[in-house]
Amino acid sequence: MEYKNFAYSTVATAPVPATSGTSLVVAASGGAKFPSGSFYATVWPVGAMPSTTNAEIVLVTNISTDTFTITRQQESTSARTIIVGDQISATVTAATIPKFRYLNVQVKTASYPVVVSDDIIVCNKTTAMTVTLLPASGSGKAYVIKNINTGAVTVDGDTDDTIDGVATQILGQWDAITVVDYVANKWVII
Repeated sequence: MEYKNFAYSTVATAPVPATSGTSLVVAASGGAKFPSGSFYATVWPVGAMPSTTNAEIVLVTNISTDTFTITRQQESTSARTIIVGDQISATVTAATIPKFRYLNVQVKTASYPVVVSDDIIVCNKTTAMTVTLLPASGSGKAYVIKNINTGAVTVDGDTDDTIDGVATQILGQWDAITVVDYVANKWVII
């Protein structure tokens, strides 16, 4: 996830329906104030401070000028009726805090489908195994995959997803890659 200071605007066009719609438009030129890639945002009424009773945390997965594609009801918040004039801000939420504290390391001895909470996958197998990535969506999520044993590790994009333009990457012993979900259906090695 990326961050940007003072990422704030107001809702110019509310989602339809207001309690479950997955897109909204912010005030003119407001989209440029927000980070690229996906990030968490809080939506709450004008003239109030956000609270558990009046705000909803959403995951912004895409911005096209001032139009946000959102996933509703994040981090156990309830859907609220989002209306024109509501405030929206890219906020620090409970889901972003762990990213600053530690990395979730998984040691695997068999083929493994990556999960969202993973950060580092250490592969330790004497025969071949496969690490299957999640569907690429442009979330900005990065995974480090390291092979510490003699079996080849195939890193496989989900379905039609590619990794640096190809379907799979092969890791020999001691090889490692860091892959980033940078856009729908595409992973990039950094």
